[in-house]
Amino acid sequence: MAAPTPVSSLVHSSTLVTAGLSLITITMAGLRANVEYDLRK
Repeated sequence: MAAPTPVSSLVHSSTLVTAGLSLITITMAGLRANVEYDLRK
């Protein structure tokens, strides 16, 4: 049985891209919240 290498690598890369984008979004949201909190003090 041959392994579906192109398909699995495509799925793997898209999963990593999605995880990276969500991580960046969460980080940016957290930084923005910290800045607004500091400005409010």
